[in-house]
Amino acid sequence: MNSFKQLPLRSSYVCLSMFAVGSLLSTFGCGASGGGVVSGVVTYNNAPVTVGMVAFSKAGSPAIGGPIAADGTYSLSLPAGEYRIRVDAPSPMPAGWKEGDPLPILPPRPVPESYARFETSGLTLQATGDAQTHDIKMP
Repeated sequence: MNSFKQLPLRSSYVCLSMFAVGSLLSTFGCGASGGGVVSGVVTYNNAPVTVGMVAFSKAGSPAIGGPIAADGTYSLSLPAGEYRIRVDAPSPMPAGWKEGDPLPILPPRPVPESYARFETSGLTLQATGDAQTHDIKMP
């Protein structure tokens, strides 16, 4: 009698999904414990950026990121340290577009792509480890 039971296909997918989520969180982070909340407004040409993600990278640590809210604000927990910042704001899909529709020609990105890379954004933050406000202003 074989004591090994084959996992049902669904269980395999659940395990694989949990592994994938864990891998993403360990790579990009989901906020940091022991840090202070850093929050602010993301602007480009003095106008709020209303879609996208911000991420903070500290040498030797995984990046920590989160969404930009519809009003242009963000809020993340960051330990003290020197961070490089990136802002990724893709072009929004047109109203009424849904998954499976043909891809439309999109307008230009609301923020130049150079801000979407740590190496080219030129944006930095010295996090104190306490609550602080840091507006991300892109000229």
